[in-house]
Amino acid sequence: METTSRELGQWLGLSASRMQSMVLPGLRHSGVVTTTTLTGEFGEHRSLECEVLPLRAARSAPGHSLALSPAELATWFRLVETLMAPRQSSRGCGSTSAGLLDGRTGRGASTDRLALLLVLEAAETGRVRLCGGTVDTRRGRPAATLARLLDCGLPGAERALERLENANLVRRMRRATTSGLRHRTRLVVPAVTAVHRQRAL
Repeated sequence: METTSRELGQWLGLSASRMQSMVLPGLRHSGVVTTTTLTGEFGEHRSLECEVLPLRAARSAPGHSLALSPAELATWFRLVETLMAPRQSSRGCGSTSAGLLDGRTGRGASTDRLALLLVLEAAETGRVRLCGGTVDTRRGRPAATLARLLDCGLPGAERALERLENANLVRRMRRATTSGLRHRTRLVVPAVTAVHRQRAL
């Protein structure tokens, strides 16, 4: 794909300078992405040509989870657009429908975008399937589920959940227990609920 550091940053809620100094070097070092800088006729940096290596490798591995068909890729892109598309492309391609996290920038912005991929675990009711097993009762099962998804600690997952909750993108539903206490036991993505309700009308 051909893009720019600024455009990639818009999708992740990060500045172009942070993309260039932190994100792209990290991706190259991990072996996930290779990039080539394309220049204009005066030698100026025009754009980046990026290749996602796991996607290329998956093409020769039938049945691989990343060996997506064009239709599957289109569906995946529509989902990502709905979650995090910037309102306007930096390359002058005109306005697009803003994603749910459009405008969310700064510290934790890219983490919040990854966290909202919880929609992949949501049923038609918007309820997210939570992890099983023993979890920290102070943080709760929703935080434990997100921590496993993001491969991070419980405090970081809890902070991401709080930011999403404050933005009305997720809800932690409280349910009474036999002891009379109330615990956060359910996690719902309202946008998923709304879409399925609209389709049912």
